[in-house]
Amino acid sequence: MSKYTAIDLFSGAGGISEGCRQANFSSGFSTDFDEMAGKTFTFNHPSLVTRMRGCDPYSLLILFPNY
Repeated sequence: MSKYTAIDLFSGAGGISEGCRQANFSSGFSTDFDEMAGKTFTFNHPSLVTRMRGCDPYSLLILFPNY
């Protein structure tokens, strides 16, 4: 189990998430406005939660209530 959890804001195709995975971070969440980027991200990282809209602080509090 990883000691750290990463979130990928403005995730694009998921390069940051892939780097975090390789560095043994847990990934919790990603977001992007672009629909094609979201589809590509989901293809590259099917087990991660992807949200296709903006990322406001309220959304993060709902997803990560313990932080």
